[in-house]
Amino acid sequence: MKKSIRRFLLTNLLLVSTLSLISQNVTLNYENVSLKVVFASIKKQTGLSFSYSTQLVNPERAVTINVVNEPVETVVKQLLNGTNLKFEKKDKNILLFEKPKPIDDKKPPVSKKITGLVTDEKGDPIIGATIVEIGTNKGTVSDINGQFSLETANAGQLKVSYLGYESLTVSVSDKSLLKVSLNQTSKNLEEIIVIGYGSLKKKDITGAVSSIKTNDLQKSSVVSVGQLMSGKAAGLQIMQNFAQPGGDISFLIRGAASVGAGNNPLIIIDGFP
Repeated sequence: MKKSIRRFLLTNLLLVSTLSLISQNVTLNYENVSLKVVFASIKKQTGLSFSYSTQLVNPERAVTINVVNEPVETVVKQLLNGTNLKFEKKDKNILLFEKPKPIDDKKPPVSKKITGLVTDEKGDPIIGATIVEIGTNKGTVSDINGQFSLETANAGQLKVSYLGYESLTVSVSDKSLLKVSLNQTSKNLEEIIVIGYGSLKKKDITGAVSSIKTNDLQKSSVVSVGQLMSGKAAGLQIMQNFAQPGGDISFLIRGAASVGAGNNPLIIIDGFP
């Protein structure tokens, strides 16, 4: 009986001493000192040791704290404020560890493959039309048959455009097969100038541009396009090297400007040089 009473008293004594140890208050007055100095002071006052990984906790991090007779829990929370750390008391240790990352329950946007056909108002396929998903950098162009395929968001929108035609925006929320018909724009296409390395608006070209319209080419008995264009554009000089029909013709723009290289211009007909 005496042994049971003694064991009971000893157990209660250990429990009371542990609880009093954990619930102890501390007084700290530090300014711009390392974290390990504060931990050492808390251990000296309470007997509680700090356990942590240096990969998560920098013991040299400078802290400033000023508390008087505050519970250890409150002080530790203040020291960890602004970090991704939390603590747990176990026996005579305070364990520091990283907070668990929140579970991202957001589902990725559902995507689907869209196939389609781009035609003009007559139903003819448009080659090289640009198809772009609005709000993203995903896009493609129509092939030689006017067809295209593109992976898009389930509720996305596509912008279909082509030079000389009005752009069109279509929704793909309930479609997997699209047929897009573009109408020719009412804007004057002569405002677009095709140059050797691309196309520019006429107002953006800094060089000199001359054009010859078919109305300026009067009917005559000439036997070549060169003779027909002669004298119709400023700066264009056309010379026939031989008098016989079918002889070579030289085109010079603003005279012979090159000494070591050729002076003949690059002539492009229907997109082919």
